[in-house]
Amino acid sequence: MEKESLVLKLATNPMEYEKSFTLAHDIYTRIGVMEKNESRMRVSIYNMLPTTKLLVLKKNEEILSSITIIEDSEFGLPSDEIFSAELKLLRTGNKKLFEASCFVSSDSLKKNNSKYALEICRKTIEYCAQNQADYLIMGANPEYKKFYEKILGFEFITEERCYSKVNNFPSILGILPKNKFNSATKKSAQNKAESIKYLTNSKLAENEFLKMFGEKSNILYTLNEKEKQTVANYYPEYKTFRILNNNEKIA
Repeated sequence: MEKESLVLKLATNPMEYEKSFTLAHDIYTRIGVMEKNESRMRVSIYNMLPTTKLLVLKKNEEILSSITIIEDSEFGLPSDEIFSAELKLLRTGNKKLFEASCFVSSDSLKKNNSKYALEICRKTIEYCAQNQADYLIMGANPEYKKFYEKILGFEFITEERCYSKVNNFPSILGILPKNKFNSATKKSAQNKAESIKYLTNSKLAENEFLKMFGEKSNILYTLNEKEKQTVANYYPEYKTFRILNNNEKIA
């Protein structure tokens, strides 16, 4: 049987988004990080922004692993909830921050998880470098501190804090400044996964956006007026937000 290749890419279609959100939901509910929900997806307001990217590892149509790369915006970053003082300092001088979040892998990948985790992290760092990031940050489970610290060069600058978005599981703040991006990607490249392609186009069309965030997850209808307007500013061509701003349900 011919060996099947793996593809590492930015999510570009609704199926990749939905399967990634479902993978995160299933893993997080299993370990107690979140409660089950009707949509069976873990989705946040950050996922609605075109500046947020979802990096996925695929085998055929199966999503084996995914990580969310969030660019700082008017909404801030997820880690602002518990590390706001530290992130405020990092932003001094209009520094550009990105956060790596919701890094999950399916059970079928566990045998080779560390091998592919390195390549996924490498591509995450490359993406941040290409987009002029000053820092890549993450709120990490202390259990994985050694991996990020020793292998990729992250520096952890806080003590453990309880994080309500993950059912009060502990989190520590890790930072990787841009002057470490090159060395971090070289370290992981030594263990580079084979047969991986890096494809970069990623943005949902309006009808796909509406189906994902308005029908399947319903997050569109949970936004307050300020949040609606902020998200709408990213999509001036989408009629969706003109309807939402009139408090109408989208047909």
